[in-house]
Amino acid sequence: MSLSIVIVSWNVRPLLERCLLSIASHLSNTEYRVVVVDNDSTDQTVAMLKTLQRKQLRGLLTIVANTHNAGFATACNQGVATLERFRKGKSSIDPANDYILLLNPDTELHGPAIQTLLGFIEKHQRVGVAGPTLFDQEGKIQRSIRRFPGVVSQAMVMLKLHHFFSRFPAYHNYVAVDLDYKKQQMVEQIQGACFMVRRACWNALEGLDEHFFLWFEEVDFCKRAWQKGWEVHYVPTPGVAHYGGESFSQVWSLAKQRYYHASILWYVAKHKGFFAWFALWLLQPIGILLALVASTLQRPRPTS
Repeated sequence: MSLSIVIVSWNVRPLLERCLLSIASHLSNTEYRVVVVDNDSTDQTVAMLKTLQRKQLRGLLTIVANTHNAGFATACNQGVATLERFRKGKSSIDPANDYILLLNPDTELHGPAIQTLLGFIEKHQRVGVAGPTLFDQEGKIQRSIRRFPGVVSQAMVMLKLHHFFSRFPAYHNYVAVDLDYKKQQMVEQIQGACFMVRRACWNALEGLDEHFFLWFEEVDFCKRAWQKGWEVHYVPTPGVAHYGGESFSQVWSLAKQRYYHASILWYVAKHKGFFAWFALWLLQPIGILLALVASTLQRPRPTS
C-alpha cells in the first residue's frame, strides 16, 4: 500500500508550512510521498518549500512551481502526473491498493485521520473516494458533505437567496442538513479539502476535469465515480482541521462569482443537460450584478 499526497497552493505560505509539518509528524509510519504544486505564489512559498525539502521532508517532498495560476483541477492533475514517475518500475504496486490524497494547504493533521481513511478504503474495494470529518479552528465539525447540486439550489446560491431562505427544501436537501456526522455512510459527494481516491478509480476517470478552474471539480469527480460504479463514503474520524478558503478569500468577490458561474454552468451542462444549463445561464447577469454590489461595498478604499 502506498499514498501519494497532492497539495495545490496559492499564497498561503504559513498555512502550507503548518500543513506539511503536520504530515511529517503524523504520517511517519506510513509510506507516502507528497508533491506541492504552487500556482505562482508571490509570498516566498517556493523558498519555504525548498527548506522543508532539505530538512523535515527530505526525500519525501517534490515541488512543482508553476509560472501562472493553472487552477485547482489542472494543478492536481499535474501533481498526480509528477508523482506517477516515482511509481515507474514498481510493478508490485497494485492500483487497487494505491491511493491519492488531495489535501488543501489550509488543513492540519492532529491525529490518525489519514491512517483511518486508508484502513477503511483498503477494506472496501468498491470505495473509490473517501473523506473524513473536518473541524474548524474551534474544534467544531464543519458541515462538509453535500448532495449533488440541482438547478433550484444553485439558482438560490447564484441569486444569494440561500442567505434568506436556507430552509427552502431544495437548498436544505443540497446542504444535507439531515446528515449525521457521527456515522460512517455512503454519500453523494465529499468536500475536496481532504479527498482520498483509490488510484484505480482515478485512472478510470482520468483525473479531474480541467474545465473547472475552481469549484465543483470534486463534485464532478464524485458524480462520475458513482456513474462508473464506484462508491463515495464519509468516514467519521478526528484529526483534520480545516481553516477554510484561505487562498480563495484573497480573490475579489466579482472574480469569485465568475469562477462560480463558469464552474456550475459547466457542471450542469455535463450532468443536467441544455435546458438546465440555459436556465442558470439566464440568471448570470443578476448574479454578477449582486456580486458587483457586494464587491463595491467590501473593496478597501485607497488611503490618502
